[in-house]
Amino acid sequence: MASTGVPLLFQTAVNPLSTTFSYVLFGVIGTFTSLIVTYHTLDVLQDQFSSFNDVEDTFDFVIVGAGSAGSVLANRLSEDYKVLVLEAGGEPNPLHSIPVLSLFLLNIPHVDWQYFTTPQKKSCLAMNNRQCAWPRGKALGGSSNLNFMIYIRGHPKDFDHWANVTGDPKWEYENVLPFFKKSEDYHGDWDVGRYHAHGGNLNVAQPSYVGMAEMFCEAGKEFGYPRTDLNAEFKEGCSPIYYTQKNGRRFGTYKAFIEPIRDRKNLYIYKFSHVTKIMNRSTGAFGILEDSSQS
Repeated sequence: MASTGVPLLFQTAVNPLSTTFSYVLFGVIGTFTSLIVTYHTLDVLQDQFSSFNDVEDTFDFVIVGAGSAGSVLANRLSEDYKVLVLEAGGEPNPLHSIPVLSLFLLNIPHVDWQYFTTPQKKSCLAMNNRQCAWPRGKALGGSSNLNFMIYIRGHPKDFDHWANVTGDPKWEYENVLPFFKKSEDYHGDWDVGRYHAHGGNLNVAQPSYVGMAEMFCEAGKEFGYPRTDLNAEFKEGCSPIYYTQKNGRRFGTYKAFIEPIRDRKNLYIYKFSHVTKIMNRSTGAFGILEDSSQS
């Protein structure tokens, strides 16, 4: 009688061919860290040689961190102002552009801050000290180099709540929506107009292959859950997820917002510059402390 279920999986696991494949697969995965370390080392050396050039010392804005937010700020502000960006990491590693490798490039100190949560009471129960890993990107592009590229906007009520808490109506959803649209180059099933736009920096699209997502959505319709745009009216429903990818590659904030304008004369990017403190006074921030030796 043919094996099924767990016995079949066990047979597959101990099959000499599959075992050989596993060794090869894990060997390839094991090389990722070495490749990232080598790339990082070369990046540091190149940066040290280029640091002998004349250094500017006066800027209109100093941005700490070229992550998902800092990259956008650098793009927008350098349209009119002289901008300095200080980033503790280096160039985004080419391996990060391959979506399927996302899970295997976490927890590598050269590109990940390797944060952990505080001890939890109701989650992370199987983890040491009940603390979960909390990956955060350490390179130009920040965590957009490490995340799973899912594009989901915040709920309108969250933005309206921010406006109430801060007393600033600029945070209301209707007032931030134009900036979502300005950043977006949307390619999907839903109409552009009120919620979406073409021509922005960030490519947002549905992959050509969505697995079982369509089946789940069809099943949901039988239970009264319609197809809905997850980034529009925020009503109950179902839709395949949209991703920040382009031509099958990760399209993070570095690719979208910094790389196209990196040669701007008024944009200065200092890599491996770890800011340890922002100095404040009653009128606001007036300086920073930076330690390149910690990068």
